[in-house]
Amino acid sequence: IDKITIGPGWSKQFSDCGLEETYWNDGETTHSSDKLVLPSDKPITFTKVSDKVAIQWGDGDHIGEVSIEDPEHATIGRDDEIIVGLKVSVKAQDSDKRFKLTYTYEGGSGSVDGEAGASVSFNMPSKATSLSISYTDPVLKAVYDGNENVKTLTFYYDSEPHTGDNIKVYDNLKTDAEDDDDWAYDENRGNINKVIINDSMKQYTGFKSTAYMCSNMDKAADIEGFENLNTTNVENMRGMFYRYGKGSKDTPSSLTKVPNLTGFITTNVKNMYGMFQEYGQYSNNALDDLDMSAFKTDNVETDDLFLDMPRLNRIKIGYGWEDQFSDCGLEYTYWKNIADGHVYKSDQIVFPEKEGDTITYERAKKYTITWDENSNVEYIRVTDDKDYYESGVSVTESVVVSVAAVSGYTPPEEDKYVIHYVTEDGTDHTAESSTYPKFNMPSQNTRIYFEPNTAYLKSLTKSYNKSLNNTQLKATNKLDVKKDSATKPTPFKKEAIIKK
Repeated sequence: IDKITIGPGWSKQFSDCGLEETYWNDGETTHSSDKLVLPSDKPITFTKVSDKVAIQWGDGDHIGEVSIEDPEHATIGRDDEIIVGLKVSVKAQDSDKRFKLTYTYEGGSGSVDGEAGASVSFNMPSKATSLSISYTDPVLKAVYDGNENVKTLTFYYDSEPHTGDNIKVYDNLKTDAEDDDDWAYDENRGNINKVIINDSMKQYTGFKSTAYMCSNMDKAADIEGFENLNTTNVENMRGMFYRYGKGSKDTPSSLTKVPNLTGFITTNVKNMYGMFQEYGQYSNNALDDLDMSAFKTDNVETDDLFLDMPRLNRIKIGYGWEDQFSDCGLEYTYWKNIADGHVYKSDQIVFPEKEGDTITYERAKKYTITWDENSNVEYIRVTDDKDYYESGVSVTESVVVSVAAVSGYTPPEEDKYVIHYVTEDGTDHTAESSTYPKFNMPSQNTRIYFEPNTAYLKSLTKSYNKSLNNTQLKATNKLDVKKDSATKPTPFKKEAIIKK
């Protein structure tokens, strides 16, 4: 028997009817006699198949595993013979890559695209067949996923299609050093909540420019996987994180940290203009641990590198960093070397002196200086800053503060002005000078006053008592006291006026 037609009422496999270990083709596919697809609504004619042909592949064809469906996923070796029409399944050697399987036979060929780690299948031709696999070349791309509450932009270097609803693939990224990224203002930028650098990016070395790579993502939070970005050949990092996680006054950013740049190679970089400009500008959190120790800034444009980054709190620099923070957009700020506590203005930063050395600077904190009407303080002057005549001034820790006494104040000792500065812990410090005493602002809120002049107060009391009956009483220090016309004034006690 080489042909059998059965109808919808037939329910037995041919193997149950004495036709074990035979193969039958239903016009489309071939199955063993115990795996036939039986008719459901109309008759099917099965033709017996007994012809076998060889299947083969070479060592360099990237063939992993070959199997046939009948018998159940039986593994096939190279040069084995297979029943014509049987379904053949093939896997690639490298399960991490997409691939294309090509099967070739006399007079024809076919191909099937396969996903990473999956198998592909084809029906065995009627002639000897050769197999080969070629891996699909990976492509640099950024994939926007707008499906979840947290909308992501993920950078890949792979051969995956990344298809689906609300998925948009940007696979024409410009990586030339002279080109700014023309998708920096894409409509989806403002919706992105998170950026991910997939680990496949470690293999991509084609970047010459990362300009505006993560720019204009005002709502974005922390970046994941930045250590996967290979910057070996990058020349242009202009605006790379411009406005990233900026937020707004009404809707602050949830950004909590800066990207991990410890693995960045900047040997070839020439342009870092505005690289972090406005990064996390309205974040609720201080941005610590910006590690720039791998960055070399000689012959690099760094203007506005950190412009409008008020939340930036800590920077680590290494040997080869040669630009003052003031040149990078941090004018008129102060930074403390956390190793020795010394505070520097942003145009006086000290750099590491030899290879391997690093220095971590933390934004210096501000504390309040106060004084009252009895302190004899006229105004204070902060180093390289203006004069302040009203109490409650915020002053950066460690900077020099000079204090001027009120007009007419005579120090207890001639040419010896003594200023007291009392910190929150109750410690009363003093500084003295023949003109304007100075001190370094403590790292605590501080109250100041000049040392009381008791000798002057005693002379003032004596002068007042002596002149009590005059219509207008004259005293030293230009103090005018008018006598009440109706009531004789009551003399002050000496102790009271001294206290006053």
